[in-house]
Amino acid sequence: MRLSRFAGNSWRLAFVAAAGVFLSTPLLADARPVAPRGELTPEERVTIDVFKKSKRSVVFQTDAAINPGNSGGPLLDSAGRLIGMNTAIYSPSGASAGIGFAVPIDTVNRVAPALITHGKYVRPSLGIETDDDLNALLSARLNIEGVFVLKVDPNGPGAAAGLRPARLERGGAFVPGDVIVAIGDKPVSSAYRFQARLDDFSPGDRVRLGILREGKPATVDVTLAAGR
Repeated sequence: MRLSRFAGNSWRLAFVAAAGVFLSTPLLADARPVAPRGELTPEERVTIDVFKKSKRSVVFQTDAAINPGNSGGPLLDSAGRLIGMNTAIYSPSGASAGIGFAVPIDTVNRVAPALITHGKYVRPSLGIETDDDLNALLSARLNIEGVFVLKVDPNGPGAAAGLRPARLERGGAFVPGDVIVAIGDKPVSSAYRFQARLDDFSPGDRVRLGILREGKPATVDVTLAAGR
């Protein structure tokens, strides 16, 4: 991705947070198409398509064609409001047809200023280890919806807040540790969703976690650290 500053005329677009976008929302993928020789044409192409939002992903899913002409361009709703940034496509045929993906504008607004100012984006961290596949298995077997804390970095913020990891007893019996069920007022049900919720914050922020500890609900306050 390349970030550039443009002089001259510019448009100011209204934003729509990811929580305000729903299944079947009509969207526009705005672009300047690439000519066969790689030169920009004077016309702008707009692809009108139907939006689909993936339940397990931190990106929007759309059936709009994503290609070199609109990748990195804005994804708009039918009112002209900015929803996200066209990013990638999964195409079994190799053509610009398949499942398209766009980064929500919430993420762009959080990450882009850090890239411009510091040249990098540092994710917040709790200093714990989770695993999405193992989490799904444990949730199904134990009938508990949340994020199982598998390991805790002894020097991380999770350890400082008293989070308890899972452990193996003699004989190989698995004993669950703390299970994170919410970050702030937002529930989490998978390790993937957990990381997405965590990305709403910055290193140094103090957040309240809702947890299950030995089957009983509790809360833990944690100061986030910078991730590696």
